[in-house]
Amino acid sequence: MNENINWDIFCDEQSNIHFAESGYQILNIDAPEILEELFDLYQTVSSRYRSGFSATIFSSDPQHRKSMHEKVSEILEPVIKHYFKSYRQICCGFAVKNSKARHGEMPLHQDISMIQPGGRPALGFWLPLVPTGKVNGNLQVVPKSHLYYRHERAVGTPFPLLAREKELRAHYLKSLPTTYGQAIVIDQTLFHASPPNMSGTDRMVAVSVLLPEEKPTFYYFRNEGTAPVELEAYRVNDGFYLNCQLGFRPIDILPDHCLTETPPPDSFSFF
Repeated sequence: MNENINWDIFCDEQSNIHFAESGYQILNIDAPEILEELFDLYQTVSSRYRSGFSATIFSSDPQHRKSMHEKVSEILEPVIKHYFKSYRQICCGFAVKNSKARHGEMPLHQDISMIQPGGRPALGFWLPLVPTGKVNGNLQVVPKSHLYYRHERAVGTPFPLLAREKELRAHYLKSLPTTYGQAIVIDQTLFHASPPNMSGTDRMVAVSVLLPEEKPTFYYFRNEGTAPVELEAYRVNDGFYLNCQLGFRPIDILPDHCLTETPPPDSFSFF
């Protein structure tokens, strides 16, 4: 990649080195009271998370999104300040694989872009409230794939190696089981997936999107009516994602700029 990436993310320098190489880092969160508080909070809203896979950010109720963000971010704030260098939280909430629905498999994908490329990356923070393994839908990642396609991505941007997903799963996909108290941090560009929950009990995860303090928040809309496809880049405040409908063009703001969606390279020589 020609992009100028700054991997100064964690307070621990060894974590920065590992993250730069692999695109993810496992943290041991020695704070059982935080996990208990998050679990108790989830129990008060668990009836909202009853499909195969459901997440707060996909809720059609903006009040619920806002409430969960405020409460989860407040609980997580000591952890974020302890492990990370000047990162802020947006889009906090829960990601749940229900015990009674077995169609909750997540395909290989990258998260949508919420900042512009370059500098320090946007992160996904994933803190399971139960131990996770293959049976209940643990996180799976393709190490080093964060170096492959770091361009702007919107809802609808195709997975860059869709034609080779079977090969990626067979040879490169790595399962990341977690014990109670372990969190996983990923670069938003990292290829990741998860199997369905076949355990008979819910798999609940507290999640947060972490953005560098120095970088503004963006929302990208994919305009499929142009050829080649264009991305409309909207500079937004952090609360935008608590109210917007993902995949829709904002109706009350104008784009900051537009750009052509970048096609993926022909090879994946980073492996």
